Amino acid sequence: MDLQQAKLILNKINRLYESMELDARNIDVFEQDLMLSYVKQLYDSFSDEGAVAPPTIRRTVTRRATPVIKTRTSTAEAPPAPRETAPVREQAPPTPVIQELPKVVVPEPAKVVVPEPVKVAAPPPAPPKPKANPAHEVLFEQQEARELSDRLSSQPIKDLTKALGINEKILTINELFDKDNHAYNTAMTKLNTLRSFEDAKEVLSDLAEKHNWVNPGKKKKAQIFIKTVRRRYL
Repeated sequence: MDLQQAKLILNKINRLYESMELDARNIDVFEQDLMLSYVKQLYDSFSDEGAVAPPTIRRTVTRRATPVIKTRTSTAEAPPAPRETAPVREQAPPTPVIQELPKVVVPEPAKVVVPEPVKVAAPPPAPPKPKANPAHEVLFEQQEARELSDRLSSQPIKDLTKALGINEKILTINELFDKDNHAYNTAMTKLNTLRSFEDAKEVLSDLAEKHNWVNPGKKKKAQIFIKTVRRRYL
């Protein structure tokens, strides 16, 4: 039993409950899963019993004996001896009759007309992708990690929807998404399905244009958020 660990988990449960109570009508699935995770951790901190591994069951395989097929040997009777036949007298060969064959007229081969290939018009070229606003490039600048804390914050992320803590998530929604929880969840779900940061950059540029991330009051927070999204594609 780890009372110190249980106390830390209880503090997390209280903070999360206070946050959920502020907006009780809009509790999302992420907050529910987080609360269930804290409760399970609290239960584990008070439980000292270990799980017993189930016994392994061995199966015995019986092989069937291969049947032996016996072949019978049969004795064949000897063929009877040929009978003697009287000698055949030679006869004169018949006179051959020559017949004229009818003439065969071979028709001329028909001319094969090969149709000209049909020309298919090439499809029009795809329209070029719209370029990102040059004013947003400052949000995507990445500095080299020198300190240990910066290197630890650059580790890959598997799921963006679970990357931010509850407090960090609330601050991001309030400052970068104009307090729109639905817009935040939609953006994180879409970014989580993309394959590269180049594709994510177009989505982030649209969000920066829509919510004015180049504003001096939002610029620093937007750079931190974009750095977190970049870790999804490492």
